[in-house]
Amino acid sequence: MKQNTQRLIVTVMFVAIAICGCSDQETSESLKEKYGLRPLGVEECDNYLNKLRMCLDVAPAKNRDQIVNIYTFVVSDMKNLASDQNPEAQKMVVEACTMGETANKAAMVAMGCEW
Repeated sequence: MKQNTQRLIVTVMFVAIAICGCSDQETSESLKEKYGLRPLGVEECDNYLNKLRMCLDVAPAKNRDQIVNIYTFVVSDMKNLASDQNPEAQKMVVEACTMGETANKAAMVAMGCEW
């Protein structure tokens, strides 16, 4: 399970570094519909994911797919772990989402997102 958390953290940090700005074209609603952005069911993760969803409203169009990729990565990697009733698995999900949120803060703020 530690490998899953480490993989998530490394990927989220890599994506945060890769994000940069350009012009805005698509609406957040069309992207939300297109990608079916849904909460995970873990408070810390849902808070993080909500910030990513809200960032779609202000992020440059060039960055929106990257934000959606972070979102879907977190959901897909953490979904199975979050459904595990093992307290250690639950703790890892919370830690991974908290670290991901922290790792992405500077990049998202640079794009004009409230964090």
